[in-house]
Amino acid sequence: MQQRIDEEKKTFRISVIIPCFNCEDYLSECASSLFAAADDGTELIFVDDGSTDGTGEILRRLALKGAIVLAQKNKGPGAARNLGMDRAVGDYIMFADADDLVSADYISSVRTYIETFGEIDQVCMKISADSGRLLQRGELPPKDKCSLTSAEAAVHLLNVDLVSCRKLLSEGYALHGPVAKAYKAEIIRANGIRFPEELRWGEDICFNLQFLNCSSEVGYLPVFGYFYRKVGQSLVHSYYPRKSEQISRFVELCSTYVRRGDPLQEDAFDHLAVKQYIYALQYDFCHEKNREPQKKREREAWKLLEESPCFGGAVNKCDISTMTPAAAVCLYLIRKRWFGILGTIIRTYSRVSS
Repeated sequence: MQQRIDEEKKTFRISVIIPCFNCEDYLSECASSLFAAADDGTELIFVDDGSTDGTGEILRRLALKGAIVLAQKNKGPGAARNLGMDRAVGDYIMFADADDLVSADYISSVRTYIETFGEIDQVCMKISADSGRLLQRGELPPKDKCSLTSAEAAVHLLNVDLVSCRKLLSEGYALHGPVAKAYKAEIIRANGIRFPEELRWGEDICFNLQFLNCSSEVGYLPVFGYFYRKVGQSLVHSYYPRKSEQISRFVELCSTYVRRGDPLQEDAFDHLAVKQYIYALQYDFCHEKNREPQKKREREAWKLLEESPCFGGAVNKCDISTMTPAAAVCLYLIRKRWFGILGTIIRTYSRVSS
């Protein structure tokens, strides 16, 4: 019996999927770090998401080194990851972004964790914007297994203002994105878990929520295995016309993945919906680049609240005492429908913080 277990430990495979779009400035360095981390049980899958720069040529060279290279028309990172998952044969699936770096033990540390504590549905490791942290290997294997139930992790995913969630974030764990995590592939395949391809952002939260509600346990690996670059302004924190429509669609889609009958998860979703409505105000209705007349913007903000059961229900139900002070003030003003005052506060905050 022990011999069979040892053989399984030696042979379980890991697939790492990397979506690529116009990333010629960073891709070679990212790939070098991944090749350095890979072992015989690893497959690296690069997906060209319709790049128009030199990314394709770099990927052709990576294919000669043994990487799997796929290509599609530009559909976004969610669709690229889905294509990679369709091709992956690993027992665990990991992700990386093409402009980031991984440590030399990005993969081996996950193997060590699983071999020490047994199969687990998801393993999360730490990330940092400081590349020097990749040299801080940590203790492998850790003395004790640190884990949460998937139900607890789902609540953290939806409500990052929880004290326990802020502790994990302060320690370096990334909760929303797909990177710096290893997912048991059997759960993904058996439940048809996908990244929603219609979303420009937020698809990672939807993917993680689906996975957590189909799994049992999440382990936390105390190792900085992933370095992320801050390249330009993220879609989440940028303005584009009608952005509130995308935010609304994300919240509606996310609501379909919430485990109904679980009061903690339902409350956490209400918290997320309120925060997303505030983002809609900040990055659309109240944004200085929105040139629509103020009265029209106020009417549209009010209309979104009235017509969306997710936003309207959350604003009415959310416990204001659980919000951060800034969000609590916004929620109070939203309930009073004082959009003019709210808009002034949000625009002032945006100018000060930018």
